[in-house]
Amino acid sequence: MAVSQCPGAVPAVEDACFSGRGYLPRRNSAPPRSTAFVGVPLPRRIVQSHKALAAPRSEYGDTGVTNIPPQRDMQTAARLRLNSLINRVQGDGEQEMLEDILLSEPPESKMLLALLSGSVICGGALFVCWLSGSSPTGGAHLSFESCQAAGLGLLASLPLAALKAGTWTDAARRSFPALQDMQEREADVLKPLLERMSATQVAVVMMAEALPTLLMLLPAAQGALTLSLSTYAEYLRDAGLNVPYNLPAALALITTASLAALARYLEHGISGEEYEAVDAAVRNADRYYRLTATNVSGRQDDAERMARAFKVEAASWVHRQQMAGNVAGLMAAFEVTFLGMLWRATGDLSAPAAACLVLHGVGFASLHRFAFQKRKRE
Repeated sequence: MAVSQCPGAVPAVEDACFSGRGYLPRRNSAPPRSTAFVGVPLPRRIVQSHKALAAPRSEYGDTGVTNIPPQRDMQTAARLRLNSLINRVQGDGEQEMLEDILLSEPPESKMLLALLSGSVICGGALFVCWLSGSSPTGGAHLSFESCQAAGLGLLASLPLAALKAGTWTDAARRSFPALQDMQEREADVLKPLLERMSATQVAVVMMAEALPTLLMLLPAAQGALTLSLSTYAEYLRDAGLNVPYNLPAALALITTASLAALARYLEHGISGEEYEAVDAAVRNADRYYRLTATNVSGRQDDAERMARAFKVEAASWVHRQQMAGNVAGLMAAFEVTFLGMLWRATGDLSAPAAACLVLHGVGFASLHRFAFQKRKRE
């Protein structure tokens, strides 16, 4: 299929159409201009993909890597091809344009956007509390007892905060590579929001995310579930069954923790589109590299080694992403369980609120520092 057959191709992006091996820029084409239409930027991944393929050709295919040992060349080629494949799957022009817009916004506007989003979540939590009849304050009052509960929550969160800070160290990332994959994905997600923000502005954004989410999880979700399950428990007791009185609260806590873990897993784990793309590339690796070796070096053993290197790299990537999703889900479930048990033990929302601020503060500070170091390396 020729490039001219791409329906509706725009001259500026014509070379990014089908080139015989997928939607990739052609090797000998001119680099795409920064805009397809006046004032509309091209997705960054299209430009990056074109630059990668326009790089010098090595002995072992379209890697853009030269003058390195053959075995390392194969591994690098496999890694670059896998990264290019994942970037094409993840590439969403609209999402990247939104990220670029968010990056160009001043920090004050992004802080107001975070506060507005938190207000919407708070409104939803208050509505759920109103429907279920649970207290939106969760037992918190302007009193000395609530101050004591907040102090207790602060002290109780210190060991978990220290453990969370330890997961952001270089030693922890070297020992457990899934942590680095999880943290890099978090940094990529929050980078447009936290870019060029001061420490005070980051703290405001952190509170705008932490407190509304806590209000939705504890008084709204757990409170409503506890009241609903308590009603069913009363029916079972009337029928003569011995149902523990703490069972509804425990089931509500388990449910909310499981939902939080599922949400974090879906956010950090491998998506269905990514898995299908990598799986298809692995299944076709032998044929792909057999054609590549025939066109480049003409040696069949090179094709087998390149295909094997790609399969190893792909399997390693899938395993790391799945582990990153599992770690993120377990950490989210543990935090929600800890905050829920703290709320049930004190009967005051001030305790989990103080603990939540400490934990999120450690996470945001570590994330901000990690993103800054990553930007310096780049």
